[in-house]
Amino acid sequence: MRVRAVTAAGMLAVLVVVASVTAGAQGVRGSGDARDGAARTLPPGAHDFDFTIGRWNIQQVGGGTATDTIKSFGNGVAITEKMRAPNFAASTVTVFDSTTGLWTQTYFDNSGLYAQQTGGRDGDDMVLVGPLIDPNGATHLSRLRYINITRRSFDQVGEESTDNGVTWVEMFRLQFRKAS
Repeated sequence: MRVRAVTAAGMLAVLVVVASVTAGAQGVRGSGDARDGAARTLPPGAHDFDFTIGRWNIQQVGGGTATDTIKSFGNGVAITEKMRAPNFAASTVTVFDSTTGLWTQTYFDNSGLYAQQTGGRDGDDMVLVGPLIDPNGATHLSRLRYINITRRSFDQVGEESTDNGVTWVEMFRLQFRKAS
């Protein structure tokens, strides 16, 4: 019973803090549409991943197909992704850090693969780099590039390096096309 009371009190405290931060943020932005206010107060780069939002059909070059649903939340500074294929499920959470101007994406799938990569715009592309922990527990350097970006399509290229980023080997290439 004591554990439940402490847990309930802790959750209540978190809710009060979240409500206070939310109310304060709305007050800072002023009146009007929340999206308009967020767009005015966010630094450049905060909407660089907006091109990914939507429902997608995916074709892996040399492989199978999947579907993907990507949604925005947090006034546009965070997105969630749920990719599904037969016997495969993966999820990501991608968040913009307004203090650094960088995006961090956390990926995990049902095979035990986990990766956390950070980066942002590089010319016309989006590039994220970070450690990847494979199902056996080995760590590699991974790079995820979003290329050929249009309103209705983009490609995602996953690469790994065993020499700390001096050279890269392409591990997969996914072609995203807007679902109708």
